[in-house]
Parts: sequence; structure tokens; C-alpha cells
Amino acid sequence: DTVTAYIDDFEYGESGFVDTAPFAIDDFEGNGTITTWAGDAAGMDNAFANPFIDAINESATVLQYDDTGGQYANVRFDVEPNFDMMAKSKFSLKIYVPSSSISGDQPNQISLKLQDGTANEPWALQTEIIKPIVLDAWQTISFDFANDATAGADDPLDRTDFNRVVLQVNSENNTDTVIAYIDDFVYFN
Repeated sequence: DTVTAYIDDFEYGESGFVDTAPFAIDDFEGNGTITTWAGDAAGMDNAFANPFIDAINESATVLQYDDTGGQYANVRFDVEPNFDMMAKSKFSLKIYVPSSSISGDQPNQISLKLQDGTANEPWALQTEIIKPIVLDAWQTISFDFANDATAGADDPLDRTDFNRVVLQVNSENNTDTVIAYIDDFVYFN
């Protein structure tokens, strides 16, 4: 007899290990722990049919990020309790940006920003990592706040007030347009 098995989201840990850092993950297939996705000056659909299914991303649904020219367009979510950056400092996601969706001359990039969402001006003391992206292809982008170059507030590992993640495609302070598809967001060690 032949048996076919499909395994997904396998994790390895020590026996008795208790993970006290918040667990933030979203596969946009209904299996995520992130329930507070919101768009700021950008349209967002976190149950959008994946328009570019391939071997890198076979998911049926993804998050569609639709910047129609918002000056500081982004999508974001909040967590509770706050992130423990000393325990876990890495984030990853898959992204696809069709070249036909872009206007203007903004850099092809994605920024992951960590903020205190309870502050009056959460962006004032944010820390961010900016990564280049390629167009017309699914790719996995990782952000490591322990080792990558960061901009904004100093030493993110010492911060205990981060409870918001902001994703921004195509940089900020512009009115250019871009559509991006995001999938398999994970916060990990």
C-alpha cells in the first residue's frame, strides 16, 4: 500500500519549552493568530484570491495591499502582549509585486516598522528595516532586528514597548501607486 502524507508548519522545540513571547503568524488561509490587520491610506483585503500561484507560494488566499496614492500608505497589526525582542527578533513574509501595478519612481522595497501603537505618534520612536524586493515574482523576505541595519530609534532589542507591526511597500511620503500581495507572515526567533 502507498500512503501520501502532507506536513505543514512543523516546529521543533525543547521538551517542556514554554514560549512566552507573543506568537504572530498569518497564512491568510484562516490559520493565523493576527486578527487586527488594518490599512492606513491603503486598501487591504486579507482574504484575496492569490493571483500568482506558483511553486514558491501555492496558497489559495493572500493579503492584497493596494496603495492608490496615499502619502504614507501601509498595512499594520497590533499584538498583545508586547513583542519580547530579546526572545524573538525576526520576522518573515512572502511578497509579490506586479510591475504593472507601480507608478512613479519609488524604490522597489518593503519596510517593516515596529512601533508602540498606544503612543500619540507611534511613528516618532519607531524602528524599521528596509529590504529591496524584485518585481513579478514571489520571494521570501526576512527582517532580523538583532542583525540587520535598522533606522529610527536606537537598539530595538532593548525596547519593551513594541506592539505594532507596520508594512510599507514603495517607501513613504509619496503619491505613487503600488499593489502588493503578502503571505505567510511569521514572527520567530
